[in-house]
Amino acid sequence: MTGRNRPTAPAGARNAGLADCSRAQTFPCASKLTVAIEPPSELRVLVVDDNVEAATTLCYLLQIAGCRTAIGFGGLMGLRVAQLFQPSLMLIDFDMPGMDGCELLGQIKAQSGPASAVAVCLTGLTDPTLEARCRGAGFDHFMAKPIDGGALADLIAETHARVAARAVDGAAPAA
Repeated sequence: MTGRNRPTAPAGARNAGLADCSRAQTFPCASKLTVAIEPPSELRVLVVDDNVEAATTLCYLLQIAGCRTAIGFGGLMGLRVAQLFQPSLMLIDFDMPGMDGCELLGQIKAQSGPASAVAVCLTGLTDPTLEARCRGAGFDHFMAKPIDGGALADLIAETHARVAARAVDGAAPAA
């Protein structure tokens, strides 16, 4: 990845782990992305992963799909970014050093984080008991890495519908 394609953090946010990917100029594999989504408004998506390249790549793909994104590079950064960014959708890696995805989600919810946000656990692990543990911790969805583009498109559409339903019900939309 060249320097011009790397996300930049807003002034003062770099230490909080908040990376604003909205300045991306090009994305070489965008032509291979077959996600066709026309969102009614920007969806706020938080990506938390200790793998910087994986998190940044997912951020770019979400932007191509019309989402506004923020990144937390690890559990502690993800916790702080969730408080600041107030996402509608959180894509959280399970296997991170120091704090796994289940612990992170618990802390986000305990600190009055985005309670109505859709939480998705991402993992490359193949433990058959992991999905049950993640759902028990409060995750709405469980996705294996690498993420399937069609499943990601469905997830974005579902989250848009949920945000729109909250707006109709009189709740403040999170997007």
